[in-house]
Amino acid sequence: MARKATYACWKYPKAKAIIITAKAAVKLVARCRPSVPGLLVVSMSESFKWSSHVASHGLVFHGIIPLMGADSKTIGDMISFSVQVAKKEGICNSGDLVVALHVLKVLQPLHVQ
Repeated sequence: MARKATYACWKYPKAKAIIITAKAAVKLVARCRPSVPGLLVVSMSESFKWSSHVASHGLVFHGIIPLMGADSKTIGDMISFSVQVAKKEGICNSGDLVVALHVLKVLQPLHVQ
């Protein structure tokens, strides 16, 4: 996971945001001190055993913005929720590149629709 987090920070320099769905990746992404915000998506559904504690813990790290994804049941829902919030807050626009770090240790570049 450490290699994926570091790779995300320098492989995609034009990315507007890094979407994080894995708790372990938060510290690793923050350690790289990326120039773009890291969006930590925390799901409150029962399928994920996370809580608001994870979101508040994300505030401690450099450049991390925690998002409470209310009813996100899948990783795809969490990513689409975070992209919607990022567009609403002006972090990214349609056509921009964002990078997602999954729970399954997958790095995925995405173009915002």
